[in-house]
Amino acid sequence: MYVSKFLTKLRYNTNETAVSDISCFMLTNDNHKAILKASYEELKEPIKESQQKVSFEKIEIKIEKQPEKPIEKPIYSPNQQDGLFWCFYIIDKGYNDYISIDRNYGIVKLEIKQKIGNFVKEQQNKMKMTNYKITKINIQEIMSEFMTIQKDTSIICLLTMCVYYNINIILLHPNKKLMLEFISNQGIEQPYYVINKENHGKYTVNTNKLTKEDIDKMKETIVCLDNYFKPLKGISQYKVEELENIAKKMKIFDISKKYKKQELYNLVGNAVIWEK
Repeated sequence: MYVSKFLTKLRYNTNETAVSDISCFMLTNDNHKAILKASYEELKEPIKESQQKVSFEKIEIKIEKQPEKPIEKPIYSPNQQDGLFWCFYIIDKGYNDYISIDRNYGIVKLEIKQKIGNFVKEQQNKMKMTNYKITKINIQEIMSEFMTIQKDTSIICLLTMCVYYNINIILLHPNKKLMLEFISNQGIEQPYYVINKENHGKYTVNTNKLTKEDIDKMKETIVCLDNYFKPLKGISQYKVEELENIAKKMKIFDISKKYKKQELYNLVGNAVIWEK
């Protein structure tokens, strides 16, 4: 701009006065410095102006969070009347399926019981593979219960459901000192599930699969009864040390007392009764 003014003035003013006026534009040392300084300041102005005009708008990037899936807990307590039956349903179908039944629990229960009843009728031989001795009379009782409306699931039908679903069940007593083992097929290793019998007829199921090794570890501190109908074997099949061990697990053993075998057997026998 400074140089352009000089050229314009030179073009239109050719008289002596004009010539003398251009002395300020002559490239003397002082004028040279002035021109360079003016040109530098002039060049800076558009840069500053440009810098002032440039602005960066704040850009907000919103990342929508995916809804978190509810964490399923492994322990559930059915609210329906026959809690033992619904524990098996939760093991087989899952808790979400169980609560989705809504008000049709009676219909669903009856449909499943009829399927199991037909299963027993057609495959009675499978009941012989369990850890319980099942008689023909037991088979008739089982079929009768599954074909009719019952308030609660019996122990013998619990065993039948183990066979139907191909699983093993550990039923834990409310005192947590006793347990019952129901094996669906003694020739095949099946997954175990633990069902806790609570007070007031309630049941709680743990849907985590357990192995035989897990169950053997439980037996180290919990007394596993031989049979629901006959909790203890005959006295002749126990050693004194075995009866003492059972009494200690039940926390009924008095270390200051000297027991005879029959006394120990009676003491343990009274303690391991599985009350309904």
